[in-house]
Amino acid sequence: MLAAFPYTFFVDYLNTPKVQQAVGAFVNYSESSSTVGTAFTTTGDDDREVGTIEDVKKLLKQGVYVVEYAGDADYNCNWFGGQVVSEETGGPSFVSAGYENISTSDDIVHGQVKQNGNFAFVRIYESGHEVPFYQPLVALQLFERAICGLDIAVGTEGIWNGYRSVGPPESTFREGNATVQFGPVPATAIYNTTTNEPNPYNHTVSKRSLQDKTMSKRSKKLSKPTPEMKRLRRESMAARGGL
Repeated sequence: MLAAFPYTFFVDYLNTPKVQQAVGAFVNYSESSSTVGTAFTTTGDDDREVGTIEDVKKLLKQGVYVVEYAGDADYNCNWFGGQVVSEETGGPSFVSAGYENISTSDDIVHGQVKQNGNFAFVRIYESGHEVPFYQPLVALQLFERAICGLDIAVGTEGIWNGYRSVGPPESTFREGNATVQFGPVPATAIYNTTTNEPNPYNHTVSKRSLQDKTMSKRSKKLSKPTPEMKRLRRESMAARGGL
């Protein structure tokens, strides 16, 4: 059921007074700015590729901890492309490192990481474009480990003294079709971050409601008068008025 972008119900939640008070927010939360996005697009900045890898390399040389991560079910920015970028950025010393499972407090493997020093590439399993929505626990612990200067795989080792992950050179895990939804899923379905599927819902009601909506749309289209029908109606009314 994964999509590039999840539903935006969380925006309303983050703008509730209770949440804003808890986090100390003084302004409403906005997911994105169309003004900023348009500015990037109209200036061509969104398509600029020259210098991007070099700029990240400069950050690494300055001692900035960089973690590149991607959801492997994201069809907006696929993780294979991200992996190529990571190899170009990290260089031979990074490529020679290996993929390790990421350990989290729920004892579920949510992804793998390849890391050399202060640069890491993370593949998050069964996640769409917004990783914290699909896999919130691993996203949080990944962030905490990076902030504390610890390794991404386990979060117990410092990464400044020659740390390098050990494992196979490629991440070969494949989900298969186990979580694919072949039928219609209602918009109110709740995504389960443990099973990576929607929570159980009434299939019959969902399908019927979808059919009702489809029939309603069709009936509206059928009942909408065409220009010819409007002309005939006007002529008929004019004829009646003349009698």
